[in-house]
Amino acid sequence: MSSVLLIVAQFTHAQRYVPVNTFSTENGLPSNHIYDMTEDNKGFLWIATNNGVSRFDGKYFQNFLVNDGLPGNDAIQVVKEGNGRIWVNCYKEQPAYFDENINQFVKFQGDEMLKKISRSFYKLATTKEGYIYFDPHRNDVSVVLKNSIKTDTSNYYVNRPHEIILENAKYHLLWQSNSIIEGKLLLKFFEGEKLADSIVVKTSGNTKRFFLNNRFYFIGDEYLKRITVNKIRPADYIIDSIYFRFPVFRFIPLNKNKFAVITDKMIYLADENTFMINDSIENFDGANTVYLDKSNGFWLGSMDNGLVHYNIDGIKKIEIPDNYIEPNFLSIASSVKGKLFAGNYYGQLLEVSNRFFTRHTISTLPKGFWTRKVFSVFDKVITVNDHSCTIDFKYPITIQSKFKEAYSIKSGVVLNDSMVILGVVNGLVKLNINTRKYAFSFLIDRALSLVKGAGNNIYYIGPEGLYKYNFDREINVHIPLNNSFQNSKITALAFAADSTLWATTTTGSILVLKNDRHTTTISNNAGLPQNMVCVNAFKNKVWIGSKTGISVVTYSWKNKVLDYSITNISKADGLPSNAINDFAFYGDTVFAATENGIAAISFNYTPFVADIVPQLTNVKVNQQSISIASDFSFAAYQNNVALTFAGVDLTGHFLKLQYRADDDTLWNDLAGNVLNIQLYSGNHYVQVRGIDANKYVGSHILKLSFTVATPFYRQLWFLILFAFFTAGLIFGYLFYRRKKLLHMELKKKLAAEREEFEKQLAVEKAANRITADLHDDIGTRLSSINIYSNIAGQLIETDPGKTKEILIKLSSQSKSMLENLGEIIWSLKTGEDQFENIESRIKNYISDVLGVTTIDYRINIASSINEIKDVQLRKNALLIVKEAVNNAVKYSNATTITINLSIENDEMLLKIDDNGIGLNEVKSISGNGLRNMKKRAEELKGTIAINTTAGNGTNIAVRIPLADFIKG
Repeated sequence: MSSVLLIVAQFTHAQRYVPVNTFSTENGLPSNHIYDMTEDNKGFLWIATNNGVSRFDGKYFQNFLVNDGLPGNDAIQVVKEGNGRIWVNCYKEQPAYFDENINQFVKFQGDEMLKKISRSFYKLATTKEGYIYFDPHRNDVSVVLKNSIKTDTSNYYVNRPHEIILENAKYHLLWQSNSIIEGKLLLKFFEGEKLADSIVVKTSGNTKRFFLNNRFYFIGDEYLKRITVNKIRPADYIIDSIYFRFPVFRFIPLNKNKFAVITDKMIYLADENTFMINDSIENFDGANTVYLDKSNGFWLGSMDNGLVHYNIDGIKKIEIPDNYIEPNFLSIASSVKGKLFAGNYYGQLLEVSNRFFTRHTISTLPKGFWTRKVFSVFDKVITVNDHSCTIDFKYPITIQSKFKEAYSIKSGVVLNDSMVILGVVNGLVKLNINTRKYAFSFLIDRALSLVKGAGNNIYYIGPEGLYKYNFDREINVHIPLNNSFQNSKITALAFAADSTLWATTTTGSILVLKNDRHTTTISNNAGLPQNMVCVNAFKNKVWIGSKTGISVVTYSWKNKVLDYSITNISKADGLPSNAINDFAFYGDTVFAATENGIAAISFNYTPFVADIVPQLTNVKVNQQSISIASDFSFAAYQNNVALTFAGVDLTGHFLKLQYRADDDTLWNDLAGNVLNIQLYSGNHYVQVRGIDANKYVGSHILKLSFTVATPFYRQLWFLILFAFFTAGLIFGYLFYRRKKLLHMELKKKLAAEREEFEKQLAVEKAANRITADLHDDIGTRLSSINIYSNIAGQLIETDPGKTKEILIKLSSQSKSMLENLGEIIWSLKTGEDQFENIESRIKNYISDVLGVTTIDYRINIASSINEIKDVQLRKNALLIVKEAVNNAVKYSNATTITINLSIENDEMLLKIDDNGIGLNEVKSISGNGLRNMKKRAEELKGTIAINTTAGNGTNIAVRIPLADFIKG
C-alpha cells in the first residue's frame, strides 16, 4: 500500500459553472475548431467553424456548407441582426444571411463598396439600432446595412465605425497604437471631420482594442482596461482596470451586462457595471470563444476539442488533481467523521478528508483488482475486491475453502462494529474485523448485493432470487415473489428506514416489500431507467444508479398505499458521467461514484425543469423540400409529407417529442425528429410538444394545418358533367343497337349454328383421341395384365416367390391404369367446380407427391389457366407436370422444387426448377420421361427447353401456343 498526501483548495470546486456535456465531430459537429457562437430568437445555438456553420437545438446538429448557400466553408463569425436574422461571415467572402423559410443561407449581393470590403478580412457586427455593419480591418470606414431585406444601395450609409455620444453630440473615435507613440495609446475624437479632443493612455506591451457600449477597452499581457469618457473639451474620463495572473488573449462581450476574458489558464466572467469578476472557469480545453445563452448556460468553443457546455449552480464535482488517481470509481462510502472513501477499477482507493486527498494502493498487480465495496466502521476502513478483503489497507484476508481454494468475493455489508458479512461465489461468510478471522455461514451459490435489514437480518440475492439470513439464529430463508415476477431477476437491494425493502429487476421495475411480502411494484414506464446498477435508500428517498444517470424516488405511505414521484438527474445537471456505480451519504449530501469522478449532490436537489420549445426545421412534400410555414396548402397529388422538428433546449434536458393529428386525443411519441404522414383531400392538423428528462410536458405546442385539394374527378362539377356524358353514351349506344338489331340477330343465328357445328366436331375429335388413348394405353396395359395373370397362374404352385413379384407388377400396372383412366375422364369434364379445374388438379397432385417428402416446394399457378377448357391441352399439361415432378423426386436428389404455370403473350408457360444434381448425372434413367414430355409438347404444337448442368439443378420450360385452345 502506498499513499500520497495532497492539499487542495476546498472540498469541491468553488465555481458556479460546472461542465455538463461535451460535443465533437463524433456527436455531429462539422469541425472541432470553433470560431464563434450566437443564439437566435428561437433558442437555437449557431456555431461557426472552419468547416461550415451548425445549428444546434441541444441534441441534434444541423450543418450547413457551401451546398447549403454558404459563401465558403471557413466561417469565422456568426451574428444575429436586430430583427433576429442570422448572418455569417466566411473568410474573405461576401456575407450571407439565413432564410429560415427555405432552410438555407443566401449570399448577400451588395454594391461595389461591400464587395471591396469582402476581399479582405472584415468584422461583422450590429449597431446600437440593431443594424448589421461591416467593419474592415485596418480601415476607418465601415458600411452599415439598415435593412437586410432590400439590396439597393439606398439601404447603406457610410460612417466611421466607432461612434460615441457625449453631451448629445456624436463623435467618431479613432486610435493610434503604441507602435506610433511608444508605450502610449492615443485616442482621437472627431466631430465630423474636425478633431475635437484626444486622450493619451499608458500601455505596456502589445494591446488589443475594442469599442463597446460607448466605452473603449484594451487588453495587455495580463490586464484589461476600460476607458469611460464623460465629456470632452477638456476630456474627462475614468480608467478601470482588472489584473490577471495569466496572459490575456481575448475579450468577448456576452450581453449588455456581462463580458468574458479568456486567459491561458482561466476564463473569467465579469460584470460590466461593477467591472469586477463574478465567476471563473478553468480553461482546460484551449478556449477560442465563449457564449452565454438566455438560460445562463455557458458555452466554450475550443480550438481543437469541440464544444463544452456548462450549467450554472449545477451538481458539484469533487475536483481531483489531474493524473492523481484513475477517476472511474466503482464503490464509495463515508465515515461518521465526514471522510469519504472511493474505490476504482484498478485496486486504488481515494480518501478525501476536509481539504486533503490521500491515495491508497490496495493491489500491486498491473491491472489491479476491482474495489467492489468499501465500508467505514468507526475508525476502520474495509475494502472488498475479487480476491481479498482488506482492513485499513494493510491486512488482506483471502477467503479459502478447507482445500485452500480461494473464493471470489462479490459483495459485503457491515453487521455491527465488529462483524462484516461477505458475499462470495459460494455463499455467505462471517468476518470478524477485530480478530480478522472468518467462518462460513451458508455455502449455496453466489451471494450478491448484500444489505442489512432490521435487527441482525441480512438480505441478499441468491441462486433462486431473494433471500434473508438471520445472523443470531443462523437461519437462511428464501423469500418467494408474486407469480408474475417469478422470472424476473433481481439486480440490487436497498433497505429503507421505514423497514421497506426495495429490489430493482432486469425488467426495469422496482419491487417494494414490507415484512418480507411483495406489496407494490413501480413499473419501468413510470420513468425508471432500464439498466439499473445500484440502489440505496436514505430518509424518504430511494436513489437509483444506472448507465443513463440517477433516478430519485421520493415516496410516502398513505393508507398503506405507496405514493411516489420520480425525478431524473444526468450529465445535463452536472454529473461527471451518466454511468453510476454506487452511493454514499453524509449529512444532507449524496455522493455518487461514477465512471468519471465523484459527484456531490444536495439531498434536496431539484433537477432543472426545461420548457421544451418544438420548432419545425424542414418540410418535404413528395421528397421535395418546400418553404417552412405554419399553414400549408397542397395540390391533390401532394400527399406524402415529411416534417423535421427540433425540441429546442440548450440546457440538455430534452427527452423526446410527441405529436397528435386531426381528431386524436392521445399523444404519440415521435421516434427521432422526423414525422412522415400521408394526407388525403381536406383539412388536417398536427400538434407537436416537447417532453423533458423528468417527463415534464412543455407549455409550447407547435400547431400546423394542412389543406389538400380535392381531385377534379371527385368535385361536384366533374361528377355532374360525367353523369351527362355517360347518359349520352348510353342513349347513343341503345340507338345504335336498335338500328342494327335485325342484322345482329341474323349474325347471332349464323354464329350459333357454326358454334354448334364446331362443338360437334370437337367432340368427335376428342372421342377419337380418347379411343386412341384407351387403345394405346389402357388396351396395352390390359393385355399385359392378362399375360402376367396367366404366368402367375402357371407358377403359383411351382415358384411362389416369382408369382409374388408378378402379382406386385399386376397391382402396380392396375393402379397406373386407373390413374391414367382417371386423368382421361377428368380431362373430359368442363364444369366450373374449383375442385375440378386444372389449377386445383395440379396442386392436389403435387401436394400428394411432394407432401410426404422432405423436399421444399413452391407452386405458383395463374388463375387465368382455369380458362383452358380444351380436353387435349388440359390432359397433356397435367401429364407433363407429372412426368417432370416424378423425375425430380426419383432422380434429382433436390431439396427445393418450384413449379410456375402462367399465361404470357398468348402462350401457356410451364416452368419446373429444381436444385438437384442435374440431368447429366441421371440421363440414362430419366430419358424416357423427357421423351414423353417432348412428345406431349409437340402434340400441342409447343416447345420444351431443358437447361441443366451437373450439380446445379435442372430448369425445364414448356411453351404452348393458346390461339387454338382458349375460346372467347
